[in-house]
Amino acid sequence: MTADDLVALSRRIPFLKECGTPARAQDGLRFVQDWSEAKRAFRDTGRDYLKVEAQGDLTGWLAKHAYDRYGSVWNKKAKEFGDAVDPIVRTVPLPSAVTGDFEQEVRPFLRSLVVLYGMESFYAAFPKRPQFFRRTIALLEAGRFPCGCVLPWPSEMLLVY
Repeated sequence: MTADDLVALSRRIPFLKECGTPARAQDGLRFVQDWSEAKRAFRDTGRDYLKVEAQGDLTGWLAKHAYDRYGSVWNKKAKEFGDAVDPIVRTVPLPSAVTGDFEQEVRPFLRSLVVLYGMESFYAAFPKRPQFFRRTIALLEAGRFPCGCVLPWPSEMLLVY
């Protein structure tokens, strides 16, 4: 995964465009019914558990199993990926329900999910590494909003709008 690959992916993502449309049931996903429920789930569990805990799983695994490649590269690569996708995520049109303070919370979260997917993909050569962000990027590519999870973490049950 390169920064150019991540930029191309970011340009293809229909960020949150399918929220509110009918969804097919999938294992490990619980769909919320409307934006108010999505906002509540996001503020209760989304920001902290989907980003911080999953990132911790990934970085913890890498630190334990591949420190030589992880320790010296992670921050540099994360900054490169973040700088590359930031202009896209910062300006992409979002649904009208995502405004004000909620928009200011959601955009950095979406950026983090894209960057962390890039990081996960960058380390794809490592066997048995965590693959959490592959799942969340698939939801973003489907126009959905991975807005939270069922606690306690890791329940593997994501809340999605």
